[in-house]
Amino acid sequence: MQGVALVNVGIGTDGKVIYATGKGASCLLVHAAEENAKGWVFQVPAHGRFPLEHEIRYTFIFDKQGGPNLIPTVMTDLPDAVQITATPAAGDHMILIPPAESKKANAPSKER
Repeated sequence: MQGVALVNVGIGTDGKVIYATGKGASCLLVHAAEENAKGWVFQVPAHGRFPLEHEIRYTFIFDKQGGPNLIPTVMTDLPDAVQITATPAAGDHMILIPPAESKKANAPSKER
């Protein structure tokens, strides 16, 4: 499972995240990104309109070519982006599901 989740966070006067709303990738990845973002604390200006809003991009990558590793690699470009790369754990069985064909590809042509 892989994809990109964009999480919009609201930041309170103390710098803590007061809400996190995500979209994009699968619901499991979006939920994981939202839960992670709720733990962030930002440096905030002395004056501003609160809650401040900020978007964080979470990129989840599944590297099926990498060796078995139980600990994912995390790279950050704070406060804007987080990239998480995971490889199969030893003994994991992979099931590859091909992407669904688009409806346009299956639609009959309208040639005359």
